[in-house]
Amino acid sequence: MPRWLGSIHSKYRTPYAALLVHAGVSFALVLMNFWGSGVQESFQRLLSLAVVLQLIPFLYMFGALLKLALATDFQQVRYSKKKLILAGASGLVTTALGIGLAFFPAQTDHVTLLLRSLDVGGTLLFVGAAGFFFFVYGRRKTALKAAA
Repeated sequence: MPRWLGSIHSKYRTPYAALLVHAGVSFALVLMNFWGSGVQESFQRLLSLAVVLQLIPFLYMFGALLKLALATDFQQVRYSKKKLILAGASGLVTTALGIGLAFFPAQTDHVTLLLRSLDVGGTLLFVGAAGFFFFVYGRRKTALKAAA
């Protein structure tokens, strides 16, 4: 993550930059969801988005488990390579399926193509942002440690 995102307020000792970014993103999502729909439809979409956003870290967790199990220098500590691959693959598939099913509208939800594309696009944006921060800043930290 960017270093400025972890800035701590001098008086209140809170991560104010992260809180401001979170507030801005949350406000934008609420405004987008209320655009052109009623309260019940907006609530259903926000609920679906919350499910998706809570499942995204599990994609990375199960992906990391697969990466660990498939590493060339894998050494068994507690679980065998086969069990780790099975657990990682099944968790990754199940999580991806859960994210995909969140896009199917509820019976009361009258979804247009524009709103559905906003849902899919928003999810891809958050997955991409998480991947960007994971890989780009992970490489920076590794490079800084190697230089030190």
